Amino acid sequence: MIEVANVHHINIDVEDVHRSVKFYEDVLGLKDGPAPTSSRPLHWVYAGDMPIIHISQSGEDKAKGPPLAEIFQHIALRITNFDDALARVEELGIEHRTNVMEEFPVRQIFFDDPDGVTIELIETGGPA
Repeated sequence: MIEVANVHHINIDVEDVHRSVKFYEDVLGLKDGPAPTSSRPLHWVYAGDMPIIHISQSGEDKAKGPPLAEIFQHIALRITNFDDALARVEELGIEHRTNVMEEFPVRQIFFDDPDGVTIELIETGGPA
């Protein structure tokens, strides 16, 4: 059984990551904070101690890819037990990948819904 506790964060691709960070800081009072190393510019914008918006520099060529307004990289849902969630995803035969980030203590499961929206299940700080 997968137990979803809440929405953990959203991840968006943008044309200018610095402009977007400034917007979220100025308009919503969020703060730029620690983020993992990435192959393209990535910032995590925090509400208090929670990184609720992950902003990454788009790799899309606007002439070839969809307009930036249509890009939504993924939805992350906080789960209470990674091992149970992984067992359920595997039981259902859903194609997925996992990731462990030691520096933030999180474990993640990524898979797509039937329409191609990427879902991230994220356990933070270990099992509940």
